[in-house]
Amino acid sequence: MQNNTHLYRQRRKNLIARTGDAPILISASEMSPDTSLRDKNLAYLTGVHSTSAYLLLVPQGIGVEPIETSGGPELMQGHKVHEILFVEATSPEELFMSGPGKTYESIQESTGVDRVYDLSKLNRLLQAVLMRTDALWVNTPSAPPLAQPFS
Repeated sequence: MQNNTHLYRQRRKNLIARTGDAPILISASEMSPDTSLRDKNLAYLTGVHSTSAYLLLVPQGIGVEPIETSGGPELMQGHKVHEILFVEATSPEELFMSGPGKTYESIQESTGVDRVYDLSKLNRLLQAVLMRTDALWVNTPSAPPLAQPFS
């Protein structure tokens, strides 16, 4: 298997260069019943093909894991990261049927993102990001009608 970590990092860097300083939330939408038509932005940027994963890109950075930063310039502010991938935890049923899946560490290594967290942490971190910005880029499964506002 070829390691494309550098390629994924470069693609994310190019996206951020085109969109500016606003955070970006990328998901792999399950909107299409045909898997070949599903949104492939997440796979393009990370190599992850899960329909329940999200990539949060924060060009300005966000502090995570504040308890672990007990010294230095990041004292209790957390480690400043720019790329976080949120994935669904392996269920006990999946573990039984398929065996141990990829660990967060192996996903982080293969994608090159700063952190990989359980999907349950997305809302809390996204709220923290939104408190510091006026805009958020989000990929949508289809273009909304131009005559109607986003809901």
